Amino acid sequence: MTGADYTVAIISGPFTQAGNISIIDKFTKAQIAIENGVDLVIELPQIYATASAKHFANGAITLLNKLNIVDYVCFGSECDNIDLLQSIANKIVNNESILQNEISKLDKNISYAQAREIALSKILNEDELAIIKNSNDILGIEYLISLIKQNSTIKPFCIKRDNKFISATNIRENLKENNFDNVKNFVPNNTYEYISKDYILNEDIFQILKYIINTKDISELKNINGICDGLENKIKKEIINSTNYEDFIFKIKSKRYQLSRIKRLIISILLNITQEDFDYAIQNNIQYIRILKCNENGKKLLSQISKKSSLDLITSLNQKSLKKTHKDTLKYINMDIHAQNIYSIIKKEETNKDYTNKI
Repeated sequence: MTGADYTVAIISGPFTQAGNISIIDKFTKAQIAIENGVDLVIELPQIYATASAKHFANGAITLLNKLNIVDYVCFGSECDNIDLLQSIANKIVNNESILQNEISKLDKNISYAQAREIALSKILNEDELAIIKNSNDILGIEYLISLIKQNSTIKPFCIKRDNKFISATNIRENLKENNFDNVKNFVPNNTYEYISKDYILNEDIFQILKYIINTKDISELKNINGICDGLENKIKKEIINSTNYEDFIFKIKSKRYQLSRIKRLIISILLNITQEDFDYAIQNNIQYIRILKCNENGKKLLSQISKKSSLDLITSLNQKSLKKTHKDTLKYINMDIHAQNIYSIIKKEETNKDYTNKI
């Protein structure tokens, strides 16, 4: 589509934007990407990887921008119309203050997503409003908004999402029901080989989540990113009354707190991401590039990035290199390490894999 010479993938680590635990670990995901044609795999810092679409997209675009070698960005889209998506993004950026004003007037008992959709109806036509109901298009629009706001020269392309692909949610559901053929028919053979051997699902985090919530007091829960309006009390109460992960999230869900927001909030509890941590990260943007995997072409890209990017380039982690890292950068790298260690504990594997990973 682009005529590009190299391909870079930015991937989530152990926990994803939808608030799910990754089916397989980030190092295996990176290896699969390399085996299927990607040259360089970069980890999106955990604090952005489990954020809302706006902050997730902004984190990814910031990374691509600051590499200073990227010409194009490609993302999935239900509508497959980059001009239409670009038009919506432009309207949102140009009417940001109007939208915020409209959202502030709306009933506090509805979710932010619903409030935003109502506000957008003031500036978008019917065709455009239909687009913002599609999950991939929503994320795509956020990528475009970030490109505009960062005054980026990166050119966007979208890839049609249709029945040739199944969603990550669908894959999880099939694995949960042991419908392996439904997964095998929609992913590359080598991807299926990795998934079928070893995978974990959201249900697997319940016991450690229960322990963490029970050992935190109300004031600690209240400081977690995304918790407000007394939700900490409901979380504390329902973790005791719940028998499993799904039972728990549906007991917390409400008109205002939709399921995706609840799931992301739960990951913040699991990883101890406070509101202060999150706000600081959003205000100060990404300061490092964490390489998970590369091939020979990717090594050539690393050479270019080291010359052209102002960010800290991290290809391996050890105590010596971390001592030289700026304290603010170190805080978020440690968050990535902590997330992977939680993942390893859930999988009953050795911890500190970040220190032993070879690119």
